[in-house]
Amino acid sequence: MQNQLPTRKQVKKAGSRIRAYHRGDLPHHDYELALRVVEQYRACFSSPTVNVNNWLRRYARDVGLPVKVSQRLKKVPTIIEKLTARETTLNLLTMHDIGGCRVVLDDLESLRLFEASIKDRRQSQILRVLDYVEIPRISGYRAVHIVLKTQPSGLPVEVQLRTQSMHEWAETSEGFSKDLGRNFKQDGDHPVQEFLAVVADIYFLTDMKKPIPHDLQKRYSETLSEARRSMHVLRAAQGVKQELPLDERI
Repeated sequence: MQNQLPTRKQVKKAGSRIRAYHRGDLPHHDYELALRVVEQYRACFSSPTVNVNNWLRRYARDVGLPVKVSQRLKKVPTIIEKLTARETTLNLLTMHDIGGCRVVLDDLESLRLFEASIKDRRQSQILRVLDYVEIPRISGYRAVHIVLKTQPSGLPVEVQLRTQSMHEWAETSEGFSKDLGRNFKQDGDHPVQEFLAVVADIYFLTDMKKPIPHDLQKRYSETLSEARRSMHVLRAAQGVKQELPLDERI
């Protein structure tokens, strides 16, 4: 049976009530009701996300590109954390990444070709494009995000395009985030974040088939030393298992 979509008013109100609860301004019973609306709203993204996954695979076959396509629905705790900690003025209705598909391509040329294919075929459905390849985050995160308005539901689904090296970087960053309970894809000044930002620059230059300059090699060595010292302490205190990505190109 198809999931029933809560009304826009109910969804918006649920997001506001969840914030109020985390500020201590809402009874637990009302929070539970709001949480139920969030869960219902999230479930409605399942079918649109599957549909986007299917046509991404079809587009890849049409243009002859080897790709790895995956999909996910943002977990409820992550939705709550985004509403209450990261983006505290965000309307739940405008959270565009509850449903998401990821496409990993061999190289930057393939990424741009696939991006152009999506824009050509789905131009009327594109709500926004965020090009973190052209303008990466301070953390080093790179990808192209294309938010599409799916039909007939009208729900947004985000498509992330990455090269293999961008994906490897993100997976490593997420490994540290899981171990330490801190989002290392977000900007910050932790020694591990600073090291990962340098690694991201190295990976990107490799994608661009450009040499790695001496100052970046030096920065790599410096931040690696700081990250190792930090990791030694963290392993002893928190049992961190994630390994630093040592780059054989340096």
